[in-house]
Amino acid sequence: MRKILLFSLLLILLTAFGVSAQEGAGTTLIPIGGFYVETFPGFAQQAIDHALTLDTDRVYILMMPYAYTYNPVAQTEEELVDNELAAENRRRQLEDACSELAPEELSCHVVVPPFYTRESVQVEIALDYFDDDLAGIYFLGGDQTWAMQIVAGTPIEEAMRAAFVDGVPMGGNSAGLAILSWTMIGGYLGDFGPETGLNEGAVDIWNGEDADFNGETVPRRGLDFGPTNVVLEQHFWERARLARLLNTIVQPDVPHLGVGVDSFTGGLVLNNATFGSVFGVYGAAVFDAETLGAAESASYVGGVLSVRNVLVHVLAPGEFGYSLDELQPSWVNATGTINRDWTTAFDVPQGAGMLMLHSNLTEIVAEEAGSFANAVAIITAYADDDDAADVAELYEGSAVEVIQLAAGDALPDLTGYGMIIVHAGDQSLIDVEQLEPLRAAWEGGSMLMMDDAASAAAGMFYSAHAPTPYDSDDDVLIEAATQGSFILGNTEIRPGLGLFYANVEPSVLDDNRYGRLFSLAYAHPELPVVALNDNVIVTIEPSMGALVDARSTNGLIVLDFGGAALSEGDNGYMVVGNGVLDVFAPGEMVIPTNS
Repeated sequence: MRKILLFSLLLILLTAFGVSAQEGAGTTLIPIGGFYVETFPGFAQQAIDHALTLDTDRVYILMMPYAYTYNPVAQTEEELVDNELAAENRRRQLEDACSELAPEELSCHVVVPPFYTRESVQVEIALDYFDDDLAGIYFLGGDQTWAMQIVAGTPIEEAMRAAFVDGVPMGGNSAGLAILSWTMIGGYLGDFGPETGLNEGAVDIWNGEDADFNGETVPRRGLDFGPTNVVLEQHFWERARLARLLNTIVQPDVPHLGVGVDSFTGGLVLNNATFGSVFGVYGAAVFDAETLGAAESASYVGGVLSVRNVLVHVLAPGEFGYSLDELQPSWVNATGTINRDWTTAFDVPQGAGMLMLHSNLTEIVAEEAGSFANAVAIITAYADDDDAADVAELYEGSAVEVIQLAAGDALPDLTGYGMIIVHAGDQSLIDVEQLEPLRAAWEGGSMLMMDDAASAAAGMFYSAHAPTPYDSDDDVLIEAATQGSFILGNTEIRPGLGLFYANVEPSVLDDNRYGRLFSLAYAHPELPVVALNDNVIVTIEPSMGALVDARSTNGLIVLDFGGAALSEGDNGYMVVGNGVLDVFAPGEMVIPTNS
């Protein structure tokens, strides 16, 4: 009890003298998006650097397992043993990484306190782990909500705050990253997930409100010494969490700034004021809903987020940083008024028919195609013949003519059809020249419906990637299609049909194609890129422009790098300063809004 009182008194004195985690000098947070062995060296180096400032012969690191727990109230003996075994494995890995980097005069000692329940962190002797030569604290991954139910408002949290203010670097992986910002993303609510992250009420946001936990009032938030000016997000591109972060930072009572750190990657938050010094395999991204008024104008239309002018910055290893206070990337000039010059992007020839872009046409086909007596469905670019056959079955019993277009086949004259539907499954297999006859029929007035990969080919350029191989057991293939597509040169860009002056990437939320979306914008910044998600329909007509059809149940993302500063990280990862992102809800016209 005496130690608890001493720590409380220390915090009161620090506050009285104006020292806080938000204002103190020399504080370091190390958010790591995911995975341990690859990122331990980045954390260990910070701990070593701090140890060198102390009168010590060791690098003493606490590895906190709060998020590792099976139950923040109580654990069985079997659960405790399992936790200890897993934590011991990580402890050895971090200690080995530290030993490889530390100078000869310092030995590395990593200790995992048995802090798996709220009761365990409140015993008096728990504070004995905080030696004077503490060099770093590392937070393991798991469940961030359980972690904060264990530690929020306890003497251990106070002890960590005192250590943090004193300069002890603190880092976390995955859920251990999530707890580092005061406003914390707890996860998705209900049945929401990456593909529905733009929906109203999709995100569990912990923002300081009190909650009952096992009969005790506990604040729902991240660590109380974490930055209050930003929300941190983990496994960012790996698990397609852009929509989740956007849906968080536009809320009226949270910071309108978000930083997403990808897995195999970390960075430094210094003095809770700057983010940078990115290390690891991939990169991080910053989303600013404050500077251009995005959060102020955000709303929900039909339960789907609608927001304009979110500033986008992508950071990679190298001399790239971002001021969390000034909302400014270090490698570009100050952000002013951004001229968003794509008002004519969806101008199409007079006399052309309606152009509809879809991702997953099944219900629309059943509703509309069968009513046309002179309709044709073209099925092409499927890697699996059975998948192509399944699409053809959609038209059984209807008057729609079906053309299964194989490699090398030529399309007939299509100008006599009132409706033309094109299904394509694999963008890497599309033959644009083979589809060229579509243009004459459409410009002559035929209605043209482009589905899935075919919608990508409708734009000026498209990414020639196959669908993300989530049915594969090879994680490397999945990683290459998702995170790896942010590495410059990993995404092949080909010319499309050019039916309008924009580019399209379908199934972005559902199939995690953010890297392809960003690669299209990076390769051709003069053109906006449309992220056509499943359950989104875009209609384009002469003199009308583009409209998100009211039947859509998801949002349409548009990425604009027209005014962005583009560069490259030391690892070949794209770097972007001052990109702009919009989300259009069902029923909204797709037009830019200048700040």
